[in-house]
This record gives sequence, C-alpha cells and structure tokens, in this order.
Amino acid sequence: MRRSLLSVVATVGLATAPLFAQTPASSLATIRGLVFDSLLNHTPLSGAMITLTGPANRTFRTDGRGRFVVDSLPPGSYVLAFNHPTLDSIGFTPPDRSVEVAPGAILRLFIATPSDRMVFSRLCPAIKEEQTGVVIGSLVNTANDRPLPGAEVRVDWTEDLISKESGVSRRARLVRATTDSNGRYQLCGVPNDISIVLRSIARGLSGPPIELRLEGHTLAIRPLSMDVGDSAQRAATGAIPTVGTSVVRGTVKQQDGSPLPDAQVILLGLPASTRSDPSGAFTLDSLPAGSHSLEIRAIGFGRSRRLVDLRPDRPVEVAMTLQKMAAVLPEINVVGKNMAAGMTEFDQRKTNGMGHYIDRAAIERRNPIRTEDLFRTVPGLSLVPSGSFDYTIVSTRGAGINGQCSPDFFLDGARITVDPSIGGGLPVNPQELYGIEVYNGSGTAPPQYSSGSSCGVVLMWTRRGESRRTRR
Repeated sequence: MRRSLLSVVATVGLATAPLFAQTPASSLATIRGLVFDSLLNHTPLSGAMITLTGPANRTFRTDGRGRFVVDSLPPGSYVLAFNHPTLDSIGFTPPDRSVEVAPGAILRLFIATPSDRMVFSRLCPAIKEEQTGVVIGSLVNTANDRPLPGAEVRVDWTEDLISKESGVSRRARLVRATTDSNGRYQLCGVPNDISIVLRSIARGLSGPPIELRLEGHTLAIRPLSMDVGDSAQRAATGAIPTVGTSVVRGTVKQQDGSPLPDAQVILLGLPASTRSDPSGAFTLDSLPAGSHSLEIRAIGFGRSRRLVDLRPDRPVEVAMTLQKMAAVLPEINVVGKNMAAGMTEFDQRKTNGMGHYIDRAAIERRNPIRTEDLFRTVPGLSLVPSGSFDYTIVSTRGAGINGQCSPDFFLDGARITVDPSIGGGLPVNPQELYGIEVYNGSGTAPPQYSSGSSCGVVLMWTRRGESRRTRR
C-alpha cells in the first residue's frame, strides 16, 4: 500500500538547533527563530503560522524573512507546531516539536522542512533510476472545491531507445495513481528532464492534457481541478465539456516589452482559440472550469505554455512573453489569392479528384485537439511523436529513411515550412480549417502544387473566405 506524503514526512521531523545565549534577571523567557523551507522553494518561509502550547499559549506568524520572536514566556515544557498554506496544498503537516524553556533564557531555534530529495527517497524507495522524480498533488471539483476521491491521475511520455538491432525507436510510457479519500495522488518514477503530460479522470470523464516539467527537480507539486458537473449525463453521452463560465485574459509581449499582436491563443484539448489584438491583449471566455494548459504561439517566435486553473465566474489574468526564433526560410513568391476561390477548388476536387479529403463536417465530427490529429486515419501518412504534445506528419510511401519522409505542405495555396526541430506543429487551429486535401504522390496532386517529390502533398484551406452567415 502506497504511503501518503503526510505519513512519510511526519517521520522526517524538524531540524532544530537550540542555543542558550544569555540568562536575564527576569524568570520570563524569549524564543527567537527562523523557519526555512527546504522542500518547495528553498528559502525562508514567510507567513508561516506557529503555535506554542504550554504554560502560556501563543500564536504568531513569521515575518517576510521567515523570522519570529515571542517573549515574556513562563518557563516550562512547550509544544511547537507550524504550518503554511503551500504545505497544506501538498498534504504536508509538520510534526509537533517539544521545546523546553528554561527560566530567563533566550532560546534560538532553526526549524527546517525536509528536502525534496529526502521526501522522494521516502515516498519512492523502490525507484533507483537517474533523472526521475515524483509528482504529488490533489484533485478537487471546481464546483465546490471538494476533493475527488477514487479518481485516476496519470502521466505519460515517450522515450527514445537505442539498440544495435533496431536502431533508434520510441516507446510510450505511463504511470498512474488513484486519489485517496482527500483527493491526493502520488506518481513515482516520472522523468525530470523532459516534458510529461498530466491527465485526470474522474466519474467517467477525462480532463484536458496538461504539460509539466520537473526541470531537474525530484519533486513537483501540482494541484488539479476538474469540472464534473452533470458527470453522469456527460459520461453516458461521451460528451466532454467545452464551454462554461470561466474566463482567461492577458497580454502577449516580446522580450523587449513591446506588445505582440496576432499571436494565437489556445487551451490544449479545447476548440476555443483567439488572437491577441494590436496591444497584445486577448480574452478567452465561455470556458469550462478546471486545470488547463494555455498555449501562445506566433510565427517567428517560440511557443509558450502556462498552467492555469480556471474557476467559474472568476477571471484569470496572465502575462506571457514570447522569444524570437532565428529561422532561415526558403525564398518564396507571394501571390494574392481569393480565399473563397481556394474553398471552391477544394469542393470541386473533393467530387472529382484523386486525393483523400477531410471536409468541414468531418473536422467538426472528430473535434480534434490539434490539426495533426486529423491525419491519424489518412492512408499513407503516419504521426511520429516529437515531444509531449507535438507530432511530425510523415509519408510511409516515400523514399526517405525506413520509407518515411515529410510531404510538402500548403496553407491557402502558399507553401509553408514545417520544421519539427523548432516545435509548434502546423500553424493553424483545426477550428479555422475549411478542408484538407492529401495526395500520396506529386503525380496525383494538382499541377500548381506538384514539386516532383515522392513524399506527397498536403493542402489545407482555412475558413477565412467563408461567409460568416454560413458558418456553424
């Protein structure tokens, strides 16, 4: 049976260093001390609540530097306890400590929580692999902030395997846990050097994917929340909540502080998306409550992700900064084109063409998380993982390594460069698409889009030329 963090850290105890500096004439004593957080932030713990119980009962808080002073104490035996909201959030309740106070003494105490490595070794004694850690947290219902016991929390990731026989290959990994009666979970043996995907499943409903990085640490704390309202009905119909009353708004800036307009803003796993205005501001509303990954991307900039916890009728404010990326693009000729004409081309070829076609009705029916998901069932194409959330689309009928190579991509008639080495995936949200055409060979593609490559051609058409009144 897996031990909870609460029961484990209680055995670690506190580090104390009493020192009697002087003995004043009065028989009343003084305690001066420092509380240090060795577990989460590795800094003095400001705002910690300390309680002394004994000949006199006192309650007080540490200052901004984690220090505290309590004087005029009658001598005798005391019990010292302390806590802090950040420790409560992970289920850590420090054990009580007995303190003997001599008459007229000034007692100096140094109190420290256990380190993350010590907690990891206690929580996950069987895990001996390098570059691994533990993720702990709690799962609550956003409607009432009550814990969700018996739910599943899982992380998955892909790892590269190298062998003489098969060369380089990839393997999917998974660790899962069940929340206890307080909604707490513990996931041992997750990698701390790459991105992982965190998900929660409660009452038959699955929460959206959340990206998490331990950044080399052996402990990560991630409280989670889910919207499980009307869960029985949604589980029966298979419906996943995509709308609600939550709002996230914020700003997108460049490194120099200037606003970044026209940046794409999405919540991973949801169809909702928007773009930043000329001042860099954006607003996404009518969102389901719960824990989500907010992603910002813009052409020429590296993407940025932020974990956000959305609550009903309580807006969340964020500020994001994107870094410029240096990328050398091939020379292109820019030709103005009527977007509606492109959609007409798609409709005509869908009836008489030789490719594989995904129209707007199919896109809405599949309701994909990202555009790459639409290619999972296309004959002759395959998705190769390239990170926790990204995929590379490859042709299985080309002349590349192992018969795999990248097709040519066109967006609204213009050729685009899709470079998996810089991440970000296809630069279009599935909700913006009108249709997709896939040709496994350049010979079957329309002549104006044929490059002679054996890796195929992918044409994507957006809804920019579609009349607003015809949109569903």
